[in-house]
Amino acid sequence: MLLRANVPYSTGFQYIYRNIGRVKNEGIELSLNTVNIKKKNFQWESNFNISFNKNKILALSEDETRLLRPVSWGNYGSTNLYIAELGGPIGQFYGLIWDGLYQIEDFTWQDNSDPSIPHADRAYMLKNTIPTNGSTRSTIRPGDIKYVDVNEDGSISSKDNVVIGRGLPIHYGGFNNNFTYKNLSLNFLLQWWYANDIMNVNRIYMEENEANRSALNHFATYADRWTY
Repeated sequence: MLLRANVPYSTGFQYIYRNIGRVKNEGIELSLNTVNIKKKNFQWESNFNISFNKNKILALSEDETRLLRPVSWGNYGSTNLYIAELGGPIGQFYGLIWDGLYQIEDFTWQDNSDPSIPHADRAYMLKNTIPTNGSTRSTIRPGDIKYVDVNEDGSISSKDNVVIGRGLPIHYGGFNNNFTYKNLSLNFLLQWWYANDIMNVNRIYMEENEANRSALNHFATYADRWTY
């Protein structure tokens, strides 16, 4: 397969396209063509097709066992989103597992955690028994995002990244219809994909609480964000 392969930095490049690596594809595709109605002035024909396909990576560049690729968008250009591993399929999503949001009970604050202290006056400190999200304990606040500490070392890092989704559907297909009435004709096509994941950049951009986006419209779901 044509692969954007990693190369030694001594070459002066980070990647080059090489005809290297191997992938195995297999599956089954079914198609059904029918004439549902055929009269003098009216005819209806249909075509239905469905495909079940899967693939397996057999070899990558040189002796690589896996290949990581970032998503090129906004602030996420340095975050690996895709992984290709020997024995696995192409297009797997790779990253941290979302584990909700930090709650007030995950923290201590001054005066022995006196709940009468206003939230704005509290010096929150994440409890030592609660894993961090990659930031320091003193900077994490209630409402910040949590991730699953996969290796259970008490903090989040790249070592906690795992496969979190599939880019390839289990099956996909289409249903095409042609209608003819005298000299008029109508065609419509329905298509679907099943059980694949999609990176929803719309939600990232329109639900994120970034200061430089305060003048932009947000989704209505932003009104239901976590608050004290």
